[in-house]
Amino acid sequence: MGADFFVDSESALSYALAPNIERVFPMCQSLEQTVSLGLRRNRPAGLPAVVRSVVLRSLAAAVLLLASSTSFAQPTPLIPPCAPYTAIYPCVYLVDGPTVSVLSATSRALVGVSTMFSYYPSGGLAVTPDNATVYVAVSGSNSGSSSGFAGVIKVIDTKTGVNSLPDIPLQTNVVPSQVAISPDGRFVWVVEPPCSDGCDPGVEVIDTANNNMRTTITDSNYPDPNHPFPDPRSIALSPDGKLAYVADACTVNGSNIPCLVVVDTSTKNILKTINIPNSVNIPSPEGTAHSVAVTPDGKLVCVSVTILDPTNKTTPQSLGVAFIDPVSGNVNPVTALVDAVPSDFGIVITSTGELYAAAPMSSNAASLNHVYVFDVNSQTFTGTVTVGSGPTGVAVGSDGQTVYVTNLGNGNLGSVSIIRSGVLLASPPTASSFPQGVAAMPSIPPAITTQPSGQQIPYGGTATAAIQATGTAPLTYQWYQGQSGDTSDPVQGATGSSFTTPVLIATTSYWVRVTNIVTNQDSTALTVTVSPPLAPTITTQPVAPVIAIGGTATLTVQAGGTLPLSYQWFQGTSGDTSMPQQGATGPSFTTPPLNANTSYWVQVSNVASNVNSIAVTISVSPVPQCALQLQAAGITGPTISATATCKDVTNPPLQLATTLDWGDQTPTVTMSGGSLTPTHTYLSADNYVLTVKGVNTLNLEGDKTAYLNLKPLVLSPPLVVFQGQSASFVAGVSSPGPVQVNFECTVLVSSSGVVSKASDLGISCYAMSQPITLSESRSNPTQVTIIIQTTGGALARLSPGPAHQGMLYTCLLPVSGVIIMVGGALSSRRRRISSRFLAILSVLLLLGPIVSCGGGFTAPKSVQTGTSAGSYQISVVDVLTNTSPNAGAFVQTTLIVPLQIVPFQ
Repeated sequence: MGADFFVDSESALSYALAPNIERVFPMCQSLEQTVSLGLRRNRPAGLPAVVRSVVLRSLAAAVLLLASSTSFAQPTPLIPPCAPYTAIYPCVYLVDGPTVSVLSATSRALVGVSTMFSYYPSGGLAVTPDNATVYVAVSGSNSGSSSGFAGVIKVIDTKTGVNSLPDIPLQTNVVPSQVAISPDGRFVWVVEPPCSDGCDPGVEVIDTANNNMRTTITDSNYPDPNHPFPDPRSIALSPDGKLAYVADACTVNGSNIPCLVVVDTSTKNILKTINIPNSVNIPSPEGTAHSVAVTPDGKLVCVSVTILDPTNKTTPQSLGVAFIDPVSGNVNPVTALVDAVPSDFGIVITSTGELYAAAPMSSNAASLNHVYVFDVNSQTFTGTVTVGSGPTGVAVGSDGQTVYVTNLGNGNLGSVSIIRSGVLLASPPTASSFPQGVAAMPSIPPAITTQPSGQQIPYGGTATAAIQATGTAPLTYQWYQGQSGDTSDPVQGATGSSFTTPVLIATTSYWVRVTNIVTNQDSTALTVTVSPPLAPTITTQPVAPVIAIGGTATLTVQAGGTLPLSYQWFQGTSGDTSMPQQGATGPSFTTPPLNANTSYWVQVSNVASNVNSIAVTISVSPVPQCALQLQAAGITGPTISATATCKDVTNPPLQLATTLDWGDQTPTVTMSGGSLTPTHTYLSADNYVLTVKGVNTLNLEGDKTAYLNLKPLVLSPPLVVFQGQSASFVAGVSSPGPVQVNFECTVLVSSSGVVSKASDLGISCYAMSQPITLSESRSNPTQVTIIIQTTGGALARLSPGPAHQGMLYTCLLPVSGVIIMVGGALSSRRRRISSRFLAILSVLLLLGPIVSCGGGFTAPKSVQTGTSAGSYQISVVDVLTNTSPNAGAFVQTTLIVPLQIVPFQ
């Protein structure tokens, strides 16, 4: 007969204990104390009889299980193994009465229960970020303690299910409750709330590096420095692990109210406390916060509390959630408008921003069957989800969206409600009627969803391998050469989900290992099959052109076969390798300048073999010879007559096509044969390049270019010259043909626009060392030094003709002789007196014959022949000499010279 058959729970317990009381009493005493402690801490006084009955029935069943055992040696607690890539993975763990139960997140069913612990788990447990270890808070027994309690943390390996490490002892006189693990898995934070038996409240930190080093949070700023947390209930860590948030009670004006305590995880110092107004703890006389959770981005901390009636600040009204900004300290309490007492294990936030809060009972101890849903983004209450009776623990799965809720059995076995997006998916039963805390594996191991596939590539080619994988980020990749699992040959730098192989000449296998915080997974091996090399083949032979003497030719071959292909060109017949061409190692080859017919061929090679092209002979032929003569109608244009001739010099001569380009974008003149004599009128005076081209039937081309300067050359700056002086300048002048010319001035334009002949103003121009032979080259014109000569004075001197000169001398000489003779015969004194008289007389005698001799001679008038000072523009032109050769190719060039004539001082 079992305990369940007894109506009276105390009788059932006595039945179970009686036969084995001496052996089981110590353990039973611990179990009873633990259960009683849990009841005192998690529900108000005066539990309904049905709840107490359920608890005692569970206790009796546990005792019967112990009593039926042949040995009472305490076994190492075992839970079902839950290893990655097994059928039940990932797993969810829950404190289930005196055991820890394991739920498969895949099958949504309970898959096993641990052997019974020596002492009751006290409700809290957590899984490390790598899914490898479960830390379970257990209330122990210590007969040497006045309170009789000494809590421990049990460490369970999830892959083996074994209590792999010794229990971690906590401070004496504490009962651990909630457990939280840092994001890097290095530290385990344990909350130790007060109890009616005098447990010491506090927060301890365990270093997982050795699972033995413990740190108790103290603060000298508190009245009791060793116990700065009056009523800690739960704890959560920021996503970066830098801050710990403890749901606690803080003293304000002599009363305790719910608050959030912020702890620096590196220094273990309390940074600040944030009070939560308008909230109380039920049923404790102290006001305290219950459960705490942090949003995935760390910007909000959410705490479950009981909200006061706004009209009566001492009367509790409903379950609520305080949304707290940990930076600013702003608090926004939001009520669900329902009478419900929050659980210390009952709040989580999903990756989509849904907050689920559990409350097992109302303020009058009535069992409830809902979880309450809040929207974190809008900070509003959105509704409820119906679950089992007495929802207590809440956890979110590794996918960030599936929520697990433990429910008290209310006289029956408990259950786990599985919810996603507000929809109840399943409610598998638990092993006991008193499940509490729940923790899900937080991470998803890597899973390769698309394996790398084998490929076939040509010899010397490359392949790109790729996979697709899922799992908790970050995922890392390492590719290896060889078969899957062989890590002896990692590929350097191949650390992505895809990689491109090096050049391969043999069949090779590769695989990749994908790793995250949980574990690693190996892909299947892909085999890159390398095809045998293909011998080279010539697909397009080189073709020999005909080139002009001294020209070059480019030969090209096209080849196929396995890459890489190499090339070497040779001179001579195909197969003759005695004359390799230096640097000619590509599919194309440009010959040096050739003056005679020459043969070339190429050899193409690869790893398989080589192949020779045919030899091609490049024919060298002279190009047509062309001549071009230009002449302007009236010397200066713009109508130009051209004589263009081309002839083929091969033997026998080939047919020609002759083309003349006038150089002004007008249509060219083309005709068959070798002679053109067109005439062309230019629309503007500019400089032009004329080209005659002759192309023979071998496509060889000869040409001749002539430069036509119809645009006057304007010199600058002005040329400065004094009156009566000369100045020079240098100009580059060319001609359509080699001609001999002289240079002269034509017209002079004053600054006022008056046009005069240069000679009329006494200006002449000439080239030094004329005549000058002009060059045909525009790029290298003939440099000509031109001199401009001016004259000075406004009036011309008397310039009598020969007849006048003779008459003048005839009249003057006799008188002068008489005067000179008379003067010579006088004495010196008389000579001085006479000299004055003679001077006057001489003038009279001189003028007299001029007037009277010759019968009335008159002096000529003065003529303007000097150059006046001022600014001018003078035109200088070239003029053919009478003996110039090639006179038919002459077009006159005009030079415009700015001239500044300055008065001579």
